[in-house]
Amino acid sequence: MSSEGGPELGVVCRNCGSEVSAYVTECPYCGQRLRKSAPKLERRGGNLERKQTLAERIRGSRQRGTTRSNAAAAHSRWELERDLGRPWGTLALGLIGSIMVVVQRAGGFSPYQVGAVVADPGNELWRLVSANFVYEDIGYMFAVLLGLAIVGPSLERRIGTVGVLTYALAGGGLANGAAVVAAAGLGLDDPVVAAGGNGMVLFLAAALAAFRSAEVRANADDQWDQIGFAIVVAAVAALALVETYANPVVAVVGALSGWGAGALAVRAQRRGA
Repeated sequence: MSSEGGPELGVVCRNCGSEVSAYVTECPYCGQRLRKSAPKLERRGGNLERKQTLAERIRGSRQRGTTRSNAAAAHSRWELERDLGRPWGTLALGLIGSIMVVVQRAGGFSPYQVGAVVADPGNELWRLVSANFVYEDIGYMFAVLLGLAIVGPSLERRIGTVGVLTYALAGGGLANGAAVVAAAGLGLDDPVVAAGGNGMVLFLAAALAAFRSAEVRANADDQWDQIGFAIVVAAVAALALVETYANPVVAVVGALSGWGAGALAVRAQRRGA
């Protein structure tokens, strides 16, 4: 009922058929009683409206709460997936590898000289990390950087720049270390055991898969392209079959340890929630 436009019509008198205000108790035309008492009114935004009952107010509050929760969830998801700026950690990893290739080619250095993993690193444990950025040829580097560009930004949105750098360096180092142990166990005499970032990228890819799997389990409507993801992972893993320094032990350990790291991170997030 408007405070200026008069009563709104909305009730039909059963006696005379006249349409009258919804807020009167008797028909002004024939006197027929319409209801025991008129609804209570309250002013809202300059208009007089029917006062809600307690049950209606509770129901409306619940509906508004559900709407806010859904909006907050959608906003949180949007915050996660939207571009928050350049993925600096992923860019740094790709840039380091590109610079290393330029330095190696310009100086005529061998993979061993620029930091490849060797069978007996001794005190040169830095090789476990540096080897992630040493490539024998451009094709190997291109395949690894392509995989990094696909999985890196998505993982970085979930664990941050520091997180993705830590995962990459620690995961790649762990995989290279496993290759050294395997080489020692097999008694290999080739000084260069592994080089390149295939283990590093597979670690990141497996960690991302753990995150995405948990997200899909939590929300059935949240789907992801598992086939496309599997193709990328398979392509990087297959480098061990065609590249001399893409060690298969590095690939396997990188993938397995990456999944484990991702699963632990998901569990920690759930406990902290």
